[in-house]
Amino acid sequence: MGAVSFTPTETTVVDVLHLGCGRKKTPEALGLSIVHADGSTDTRQIHLINLDMNPHVQPDLVCVLGKQTIDLPDNSVDFVIALHVLEHIGDHQGDMAAWWLFWTDLYRVMKPDARLQFECPYYSSLWAWADPTHVRAISEFTFLYLNQDAYRSNKAQGAMPDYRPPFDFFAPRDLDIIPDHTNEGVRAKEAVSFIRGHLVCRKPLRPYWEDRA
Repeated sequence: MGAVSFTPTETTVVDVLHLGCGRKKTPEALGLSIVHADGSTDTRQIHLINLDMNPHVQPDLVCVLGKQTIDLPDNSVDFVIALHVLEHIGDHQGDMAAWWLFWTDLYRVMKPDARLQFECPYYSSLWAWADPTHVRAISEFTFLYLNQDAYRSNKAQGAMPDYRPPFDFFAPRDLDIIPDHTNEGVRAKEAVSFIRGHLVCRKPLRPYWEDRA
């Protein structure tokens, strides 16, 4: 999944929240490492907090995302990993209550400028609905609804509904739309299977609806 780019001090511990951990519960299993200024890597200073809805995989936290809150303090997480998790949030496509609860609570536990690294099936992929537990189709436009500036830029035209989400996430660069890197047969059938990238948690919250006219 790539390394966390971070330059820690000798006393720094990077708190990484791993959503939907399953049985991959170590930095090594995730290919997760801290990159130092000199290019060297180090896993000893990563505090990995594993979360899953299944108690049988023995996570640190048992939580049904979108239905329950994450049992962590406010502003306590430096980095979040969500690999094939977002497409499972809620009971059905359009379950706004679960979707908003998930992002609101994730925003709460993330530190200012903390990052979420995610990957999930692209909306047009065979994988999007092949798995019967998938309840949500994800595209790059999905994340506009998490961003306060997107509402600001569309407010005059009314292109986006006035949802007023109590959080603010933005993509620091374009998200990646990629071929299947897990299944050769699917890769031969379609050019695009997954969407991946980073979202940054922007705090303090500056709600677009409070802007002065």
